[in-house]
Amino acid sequence: MSIQKRMETYTAEQIAMLNLEKKYFNFLWEIFSSEEFEKSLKDSEAYIIKNYEVLHRKWDNNKFKVPFERIMRHLLYKKLIENDLIVDIYPSPVSGDMGIVTKDAIINIDAKTINAKTNSGDIKWLQYLPNQTSFRHVRILHEEYGLEVESNLPEYDTYNNGSLPVLSYFLKAIYYDDNKSFSLDRNEFRDSLSLVCFPNGVLSPLFENELISGQKTYLYYKLRDGKYYKPKLIGSKEVVDNWIETGTFFAEVKKIIPDTLKWEEVERETARIKYSYYDIENNTLWIVVRRGTAGNFIYNLEAVVGVDTPRVDLLDLKDRFDGENKHWLGYKSKKFTL
Repeated sequence: MSIQKRMETYTAEQIAMLNLEKKYFNFLWEIFSSEEFEKSLKDSEAYIIKNYEVLHRKWDNNKFKVPFERIMRHLLYKKLIENDLIVDIYPSPVSGDMGIVTKDAIINIDAKTINAKTNSGDIKWLQYLPNQTSFRHVRILHEEYGLEVESNLPEYDTYNNGSLPVLSYFLKAIYYDDNKSFSLDRNEFRDSLSLVCFPNGVLSPLFENELISGQKTYLYYKLRDGKYYKPKLIGSKEVVDNWIETGTFFAEVKKIIPDTLKWEEVERETARIKYSYYDIENNTLWIVVRRGTAGNFIYNLEAVVGVDTPRVDLLDLKDRFDGENKHWLGYKSKKFTL
């Protein structure tokens, strides 16, 4: 992963994009950090608490996602109209939760809600999907034959016979729900509402085309794709832990790999998935996957087809520089105070 590099010179295109991202980030943060926005969230909190039993029975586990998105849309449209900024909605389905057209940009905003009870490990990360960014990322796991990271959002899109840059922002809120009660997260040791700007693809070189710190999930080939893709059992957790501790993991896994295939070892520095293998002959990457439940874990070698949910460390998007090399914050956060 990388942070934005402060360059001596930028291209004219980069300067324009850097300044637009800063301009609209500041506009959005003024709205979402306001007391008016937080009061609406608190009103939703009160509604969920009052109707918790019914909502828990008739809705899915995330009772906050829908009201959070609706409040975001309502207040943002209101402020855009008040400031005479909105020109149209962004009609493309390949976009975020909210897409709007202004006079000089297309703005995509995605709302993220995280349950501190069940997903506290996700708080420091930004998880995103291909339709939410245009960032041009290098392959992961291996620079030559690793996995491609999809970015489906265009860097520019047409509007009214013209072309406008497409900007990406993510608004995230943390809540607490233990299946018995609900509340906004008011942990004194962390902020619970944040906004982050995800760089447009034009700016990818300024981040060395690398932002991903890990993948929440991968997409795997299925047996229906062919017998070749059948998972290869490595062993139980106890067996694998012993191989890793004694430094014999690679040697043992090689016994599982067919002799007819040409393989190269690829080591990935992540806690969950450290070892990968590339089948040169079949152009397929295989990775070590833990399956099962606590107390009954096993490890397989499975063929991976792509990245499902990439993760970015929010702090890597914090320190930004505009077209004049002035420092600004591309990630801001606050506590719930009401």
